[in-house]
Amino acid sequence: MKTFDVYKHPIHGLQAVKRGFGWPAFLFTVIWAFVKRMWELGAALFAAFIILAAIETFLEGKGYTNGISIAYIAQLSIYIIVGIKGNEWRGNHLLKRGFEHIQTVEAETPDAAMGATASSDNVPTGTD
Repeated sequence: MKTFDVYKHPIHGLQAVKRGFGWPAFLFTVIWAFVKRMWELGAALFAAFIILAAIETFLEGKGYTNGISIAYIAQLSIYIIVGIKGNEWRGNHLLKRGFEHIQTVEAETPDAAMGATASSDNVPTGTD
């Protein structure tokens, strides 16, 4: 069982956010941020990866293999940080968008978490 924070919005219904490490955030960092409507985070991550790619290209052209390794480590660090903090950032983003944290539940999937909350709260689940 996983722990989910369930959020409610008067128009958008329910959203469930898993606590802990977010594999989708880790694996699909920029895409994940945009899909979750976190535009600023997605743009910042995209810009960071572009800058790191430019640094890698520059260092590779100069023959600095240690610099390239540092750029790769920086990229990996970004992936790990987003994986660790992504779900927390998503919950905070939902609060900023007008959602209200209503419950923390144990469930197997986000849909099951929203279903358990909806059945006890009589609120439609959201598709957002």
